[in-house]
Order: sequence, then C-alpha cells, then structure tokens
Amino acid sequence: MGKVLETALFWHRLGVSTIPIGYMSKQPRIKWLQYTEQVPTENDLQNWFASDQMNIGIITGWQNLCILDFDEMDVFLKWMRWAVETGGKAKMVATQARMHLSARGVHVYILCENAVNTKLPKIDVLAKRKYALLPPSVHPSGVPYKVYREGLPMPVASLYDVLPRQLLHDAIAPRPVITP
Repeated sequence: MGKVLETALFWHRLGVSTIPIGYMSKQPRIKWLQYTEQVPTENDLQNWFASDQMNIGIITGWQNLCILDFDEMDVFLKWMRWAVETGGKAKMVATQARMHLSARGVHVYILCENAVNTKLPKIDVLAKRKYALLPPSVHPSGVPYKVYREGLPMPVASLYDVLPRQLLHDAIAPRPVITP
C-alpha cells in the first residue's frame, strides 16, 4: 500500500473526509464539496490514491476537525512560546497535538466544535468546508509536507483556549460602520 492511500485510510478510520489533489498542486481532482457532507468510501479512496503521484487533502469540519495554519515558521514558534507560557489547553496542544510541516509553516490539528473559519495575521483557522494538504503531498514549489508530530488532533472547547484572546477578538469583533 502506498503512503498516500495509507494516509487516506488513517483519516477515514477517524471519520474524516480526504480528497485527491493533483500532484504538486493544491487543486482538487474531483468536485469536492459533496465530501463536506459525506465521507468517501474506502473504494473511492483506493481508486483515487492508487498511485503516490497524487496529493491528498483533508476536509475540515468533520468530527469538529480544525486546522491552525501558521503561514510562517517564526509565527508558529512565537505561538509555541506563548502557548507553553500560558499553560492549560494551549500548552497541551503545543506539546501534544498532531502537527504537519507545510511548505512555509506548520498545520496544528485540533477538534473544536464552535470554531469558525478565521483569517488572522499569518494564521488561518480552517474550521468548516475548507481543505488543506496532508503529508506526503508535495507543494507546488516542490517542498514535501511532512509529519512534525504524530498523534491525534487535540480537543479544545474554544479557539480562545489555544490562541491569544486579543488576536481573536481583533479578528472577529464587528467593525464600526463609519458614515459621512
């Protein structure tokens, strides 16, 4: 069995959808939105991932899967220091949650029921109906995605457990409407 199929079956056992992505691409090879509502069958996975010359994407929202996508390594390292110093769930996620190296940064895997897709400075929260590449995919730049830490996504009650309050507050607070 190839590595891509092995990865797809790992997530399938956890009840999470994966989809085929073109090799060295971020573009799905199928119409993927239906897999935000249904998990593909094992037969689908075997057909899609028969070759390792295919990237694999994981769809967020399944089983409350959420990915903290750090776009730059220095932002991730700064978050790690904050999380360890903060303690509690933040420290548990920083020291135990599944993590993958992307072409530029790190994906941190959590389970969070009330998470919403959020764009923060150099951090994307992928919570519902989004997808991200999984190892052993190869980024369009030629950089392979790699497992940074094995394990499962870490459950948290709220994004406030794992991200600085002010950062989240600034991102989701309603903006005042200015009228002339």
